[in-house]
Amino acid sequence: MTSIWSGLNYAEMRLSQLENCHCEKTCQVNGVIYRDKDSWVEDDYCRNCTCKSGVVECRRMACPPLNCSPDGLPVHIAGQCCKVCKCKYCHCASSPPSNHPADFC
Repeated sequence: MTSIWSGLNYAEMRLSQLENCHCEKTCQVNGVIYRDKDSWVEDDYCRNCTCKSGVVECRRMACPPLNCSPDGLPVHIAGQCCKVCKCKYCHCASSPPSNHPADFC
């Protein structure tokens, strides 16, 4: 009975030590470890992410509104999250303006 009592006292002492320990939960993404409340941008997915108590939370990046000129079109460019304005027609300095779409210039 004494050994059981001694074992319980030891276990209670160890538990009280653990209760005072601050254990931080981390997040691991693609081999990178982030601490709690760390934030990063996932370029491939255009998302802002945060580590919250060991859980990754991501939100899509908000893009500003585009106000393209009348001869501009909003287009998505590979490697960029937000669309940009691009000219509808070519205006080459070496030749007169044409009515070809800018993608063919």
